[in-house]
Amino acid sequence: MLILRAAQFCLMALSTVTAFDGVHEGEPVPTFELKTLDGRAFSSTEGLKGAANVITFCRFDQEYSERLLKDLQQLYSDNQGAGFRVVAVCSGDVDLEKVRTLVKKLGLAFPVVLDPDRAVYGKFRVIVTPATGFIDQKGVLRFYYASYRGDFLDAARANVGFLLGKVSAKEREDLTHPKESVSPKTSPPGMHYRLGLDLLKKGDRKGAQEEFKQSWGSQPRMAEAGVELAFLMLADKNNDEALAVATEALALAPSNAAAQGVKGAVLLHTGKEKEGVELLEKALAQKPHQPSLYYEMGLWKEKQGDAQAALRYFKEGLEAALPEPGKS
Repeated sequence: MLILRAAQFCLMALSTVTAFDGVHEGEPVPTFELKTLDGRAFSSTEGLKGAANVITFCRFDQEYSERLLKDLQQLYSDNQGAGFRVVAVCSGDVDLEKVRTLVKKLGLAFPVVLDPDRAVYGKFRVIVTPATGFIDQKGVLRFYYASYRGDFLDAARANVGFLLGKVSAKEREDLTHPKESVSPKTSPPGMHYRLGLDLLKKGDRKGAQEEFKQSWGSQPRMAEAGVELAFLMLADKNNDEALAVATEALALAPSNAAAQGVKGAVLLHTGKEKEGVELLEKALAQKPHQPSLYYEMGLWKEKQGDAQAALRYFKEGLEAALPEPGKS
């Protein structure tokens, strides 16, 4: 019973996660002074003064962070000279060479600053990485996103457009929170995906599945939508359908931890345990912020009679979604 409760809580955790616990929407963000990769001083009061800003806390060894940084570079390029700035904060012990390599690979033109003792991470009380805040010209946090959403770039453009006075509040709301009345024929895949996530958070699994199907049925395919759809199909015990969707999602994004994990989970449920465990282990090695992956591995360990390992995976699932002890 203890294992089951831990597993159920693990699955629920993501729906309660926000980006920050130290600053909330409508509040001024903490000021900070750090150093850039090349050792130059960076002060938020000077470097971000009088502009619309995006600040992101990310791990440079995490795929979601890499995708988010790529989107932010595009956003930064699109709004250069328009009173808009971006800064990426890299907290904790990092491999500087790997960080520099990724910065060069992505062509990042905005500052990447180092927070080795997690002081700024602690000021913001970062809940999950990546964590991204949209800050207005007065230094007030207006919007935030925890982790990475499939339509992040579109939503970020709407947020920045609003902060720069190019997009109305209603337009921003419609772009970042699509309504159920949006026509499936005209709605972009990202809007269906986002609506599916919103419905899933509200507990409407049937409605979420329909939205993910709409997104997945569009071209080009969204791997993220396929992952969510496969998980829901698996929960409904539609294993064959889940396997087909998971296989295609993984083909679209072979290094994506969620895609690896969902196919691994489906394989476990269809008796292909060796291949399934290998994929899940590969996914979990990336330390994804997706409790459901740890939950599936925990269930498998429990099935093997290894209760200690099962509890460890359920605990890791909670830690993937909740603040680290002592880091608040």
